[in-house]
Order: sequence, then C-alpha cells, then structure tokens
Amino acid sequence: MAGTDSPARHILVIDDEVALLELLQEFLEEEGYRVTVVSVPPATEEVKRLGPDLILLDHRLGGGEDGWQVVLRLERDPETDAIPVVICTAAIHEAEQLGGELQARGIGVVLKPFDLDDLLAEITRGLAAKGSTSSPAVQPEGETPGR
Repeated sequence: MAGTDSPARHILVIDDEVALLELLQEFLEEEGYRVTVVSVPPATEEVKRLGPDLILLDHRLGGGEDGWQVVLRLERDPETDAIPVVICTAAIHEAEQLGGELQARGIGVVLKPFDLDDLLAEITRGLAAKGSTSSPAVQPEGETPGR
C-alpha cells in the first residue's frame, strides 16, 4: 500500500466454510482491506477487541448461533451495535423473510453464490453508512476505487 498514510478498512469475516473464508480473505486483501476470518461467531468481547469496520457474516452457521442471532447479540452492546453488517447467505427464503427487518437495520444482503462486484458494492455501502470515506479501502497510488 505504497503512498498511503491511512490504514486499510478492517473486515471481520464469519463463515463456517473454511474454503470460502480463504477465498474471501485473499480477494478482500487484494482489494486493499485488512481481513480477519473466523469459522465460528466470536464473543462480543472478541469483536470489540478486533475492532472491525464491517462484519461479513454467513447467515447459516454451524454450532448454535445463526447470523441473525449474532446480529441481535451485537446490537445489544453499545460498543458493537454501530458496526455495519453484510450477510452472505444461500438461505434465500430466510433472507426474504427477514428482508424488511434487515433493510430497517441497514444490513446488506448478498446471496450465495455471489458476484464479487456485488459483494464489494455491499461492503462499500456498509462502510459509507458507517461514515467512512467513499473509498472502500485505501487505494495504492495511481489506482482508483471501484471496478
């Protein structure tokens, strides 16, 4: 990231599919983001410690909590309730059922399998809603945001 003096935006990716975590980490890092990936939902205290600018969250998670429960838990804590969330899911029916609730909360949804440009657009929207700069990540010199 030569030529920049501000840090890259930090994205916390939560998904129980290890292969997808690896793919998302590589892709988002290439886009200039700082990325932390986890395969189980971290405790609220861990989210606070990590301090992400945005959470990319699978809706169907193994091991107890689903993505919606994670969102509700994070919303109950004043230190994590303002972190933008983008839900990535193959659960189309569930996403449609929660559609109005998600929209009211400003939560983006990207359906799997997703287009990487659509994913970036939702991340950019989420970060902008948080009050970030219009650039989704710190751009190397000579490059412009977007695809």
